Amino acid sequence: MKLFKKMWADQAGGQAATLVATADAARDARDWGTAAAHYRQALDARPELAPIWVQYGHALKESGNVVEARAAYRRALGLAPDVADTHLQMGHAAKLAGELEEAAACYAQALTLAPGHDDALRELHALALRGIRVDMHALRGAWNRAPATVPADDPVAALSVMLDAARAAAAHPANPTNAAHAEAARLAREQLASAVEILRRIDRDALQATRPAGQGAAIVFDATDLIHHFRGSRLPTGIQRVQLELISAACRATDPAHPAPMVCYLGDQGWLEVPGALFAQLCRICLGHGDAPPAAWQQTLMQLDTLMLGSAPMAFPRGAWLVSLGTSWFPEYLLHVRLARQRYGIRYVPFVHDLIPVVMPEHCVDDLVDRFAAWLLGAFAHADRFLVNSESTRRDLEAAAARLGQPLPAGHVEVVRLDADIRKPGLRAPEAANMQGWGWSRQPFVLMLSTVEPRKNHLAAFRAWRSLIDHHGARHVPQLVCVGARGWKNEAALAMLDNDPVLASRVTILSGLADPQVALLLERCLFTLYPSLYEGWGLPVTESLCHGRVPAVSDVASLPEAGGLLADYFDPQSPGELLRVVEKLIFDVPYRRSREQRIAAEFRPRTWQQLGDQIAQAVQRWQGGIGDAQPAAPAPTLATGRYYPMAAPRRLPLAQGTVVTESLRAGDGWHGVEDWGCWSRPGDSRLALRLTDDLADARVRVYLCVRGLPSRATQYRLACGEGPRSEGRLDAGRESWIAIDVDAPPPGQPLELSLHADAHESLGETTQGADARVIGPAVLGVYVCAADDTAARLRLVEAVTLGTLDALAVPAETDRFLLAARQTSQLLAGL
Repeated sequence: MKLFKKMWADQAGGQAATLVATADAARDARDWGTAAAHYRQALDARPELAPIWVQYGHALKESGNVVEARAAYRRALGLAPDVADTHLQMGHAAKLAGELEEAAACYAQALTLAPGHDDALRELHALALRGIRVDMHALRGAWNRAPATVPADDPVAALSVMLDAARAAAAHPANPTNAAHAEAARLAREQLASAVEILRRIDRDALQATRPAGQGAAIVFDATDLIHHFRGSRLPTGIQRVQLELISAACRATDPAHPAPMVCYLGDQGWLEVPGALFAQLCRICLGHGDAPPAAWQQTLMQLDTLMLGSAPMAFPRGAWLVSLGTSWFPEYLLHVRLARQRYGIRYVPFVHDLIPVVMPEHCVDDLVDRFAAWLLGAFAHADRFLVNSESTRRDLEAAAARLGQPLPAGHVEVVRLDADIRKPGLRAPEAANMQGWGWSRQPFVLMLSTVEPRKNHLAAFRAWRSLIDHHGARHVPQLVCVGARGWKNEAALAMLDNDPVLASRVTILSGLADPQVALLLERCLFTLYPSLYEGWGLPVTESLCHGRVPAVSDVASLPEAGGLLADYFDPQSPGELLRVVEKLIFDVPYRRSREQRIAAEFRPRTWQQLGDQIAQAVQRWQGGIGDAQPAAPAPTLATGRYYPMAAPRRLPLAQGTVVTESLRAGDGWHGVEDWGCWSRPGDSRLALRLTDDLADARVRVYLCVRGLPSRATQYRLACGEGPRSEGRLDAGRESWIAIDVDAPPPGQPLELSLHADAHESLGETTQGADARVIGPAVLGVYVCAADDTAARLRLVEAVTLGTLDALAVPAETDRFLLAARQTSQLLAGL
C-alpha cells in the first residue's frame, strides 16, 4: 500500500509539474485564461502546493475574475500563512474589489511579516494618504523595534577610530611652541574627548532598557517642522540640526526620576505620537551615522509617515510640557496648543531662535513676516516659558514683550547657548580628491557657510573679494567658497557675479553638501567668513571654532557671544573694516597661526547631551515652581468699540492692543482661518474672549458678523452657557449681523459663547470633491461694547452702512496716544 501511494504521488507530482510548466508559459505570454486552466488542473493533482494557488490567483485576477482570485489567495494562506507576498496579492485583489480597508489590512499584515517589504509599504502609504484607517498596532511593533540610539557596532567602531587617531596625534614630540605640534595636541585632545563621549553613550544605551518610569515633569518634543523638512530634504539646515541633536540627546538621557521624553507631530487631525525608534533612525541617517543609501532613507520616512497617518490622536501625559525646538508658526498651531491645554493641561515652551522677521523684516519674504508676527503675538499669550539661544535673543524677546505690554519675568526664559561640538566622531570623511570636482582643485580658499540671502550679506563678502582682486591681483587672492542653499531675495548678490567674470572666477557656490563634505572644507580652509547682518546665535561660527579655524565675523547681535575672544570682528556696514580683517587673515600667516593656536588651547565646546540636560533641568525647575496648578486658558482681550476681523493676519503691528483673532476660537468646532473669515464645524463652535476693565460688572453686547451656508438657509443659536441666547435665520450665502446681551463674567474669567446651526453643508458638492470640508455658518468678525453704549452701537451701524468697518479695526486716537506715551516711557526707562 505504501509503495502504491508513493508511485501515485510521484505520478501526480510529475503530471502537476508538466501542467505548471504549461501554465507558466501561458502566463509569460499573458494568456491568462489558459494559464488559469492549467494551474487549476495542477492543483487538482497537488492541492497542497501553496505557491501554485498564488499563481492561480494571479491568472484569475488578470482575467478579471477577482472573486475567485481572492478565494485562491485564501487557499494559499491557509497552507502557508506566513508568506508576506501572498498577503500583498490579497491586498491588490481587495483593492480591485473596492474594499480598501481590507486591502490596507492585507498590506499591513505583509509588512508585519516582512517589515522592509517596499511594495506593501508603498501601497499602504498610498491608502493612508487617502484616509483609509487600519489597525497599526502590530505594524508599529514590527517597525519600532529599531534601536533608539546609535547601534552598538557603530559607536564601538567609532571609538576604535577615535583612539587610533588620538594615539597617532599624540605620537609627535611635545613642543608647544611649534605650530604643528600644538595642532597635533589639539587633535589628540579632540579625539580623546570624542572617545569619552562615545563610551558614555554606550553606557547610557545599556541603561536605557532597564530605565523605570519616572514621576517628574513629562517632556514632549514637537518635531512637526522637522518632519516637514524630512519630507523635502535629507540634509538639515541650522535649526533642523539643533532639533535633531537636542531631541536625540534628550532621548538618550537616563534620569530614572523623570519620564522618558516623547516626540509628537501636528497633523491635519491633531497631535500624533511619533514612533521613537523610527524617529531616532531618521535622525541617525540625517546626521550622517553610517552610509545609508537614499532608498533606506525613503523607506524609513515612509514607514514613519504611514504609522502617523494611521494612528489615533495622541493622548498627552497629564500636565506634560510641550517643547517646540523649531519653528511653530504653522496655520492652526496655537489652536491645537489650546486644545491640548484644555484636554490634558499641557504647558507650552517654544524655543525662540531669533526675532529676525520682526527685527529685520526687509530681509524676509512678506508671508514669513506675517506668519511670524502673528505667532509671536500669540506666543506671549500661550507660552508658559521660553527657551532662547543667546542673551541677544533674550533681549529681543524681552523688548518685544515690553512693547506688547506682556509681563515676562526673567525666570521664565532659559538661555541655552548653542556652543555645542558640531563634529561627528567616527564620521567617514570623503576623499580629498573629491574637492577637484568643486572647481578650484587644491588652491587655498576661505569658507562662508550660509544660505544665499540678503541678511547673510554675501554682497559685502563679494565686494571685499573684488577689492582684494584690485589690490593684489586675482592670482594672489584665495577662492571664496560659499556653501549653502539659494534662498530668497538673492538677485543682487548673484547679479554681481554674473556681471563680473573675474570676481566670479574667484567665487564658488556649493549647495546640497553632506556633513562629511562640509567637515572636509572646514578642515582645509584658511579661515571662515560670516558677515551676517543679524543672527540669533551663529552656528557657522561655532562650526569654525570646532574645526580650529578662525572665524571672521560681524560684531552684531549674538555673534560676539558665539565667537567670544576667539573670533576676529568687523562692522558689517564698514567695507574698510571687513577688508582689513580678511586681508590680515589671508596674508599675515603667523597671525592666523597664532589665532588658531589660541582656539586649540581655549575653545571648549559643550556636548549636545549637556545642552539637552540643560533643557530638561530647566523644565524640571519650572515644574517645581508651578506644581500641579492648571494653566489658564488663553483668550484675547477685546477693547470696547473696536471691530476685530476673524481673518488671516496681514501686517499686524507689534504693539500693545494688537489681537490675533484666531485665538478667539475655543474648542475644536472650527475650520482654519481664511483671508475673509472662518467656517464653523458641525456642532457647537465656541468663542472665548476677555473684556477690558471698563466693562467689569456691565451688561455687554457682543456682535458677530456671520455668513450663511453657500446654498441653503439655516437656523442659528448663539448662547452664553445656560444663560442668554439669541436665535434666528441665516440666508444662504448672505452676510448678516447677530448679537447677544450677556453679563460680564467674574474677574479673571473669559466670556464664552457658542454658535450652533441646525444645518450644515459639504463643500465637496460645489468643488467637485476638491474641498471635502463639512461646514456650518462662518464668522467674519467680532465687535464688543456695553449694552447701553448707544454711541458705540451707532458707530458700528454707521460703519456697516457705509462699508467702513476697517476704520473700526484700528485703535481709537486716544488709544494711540496712550500707546505712544507708554512706549516712549518704556524706551526712556531702558536708556
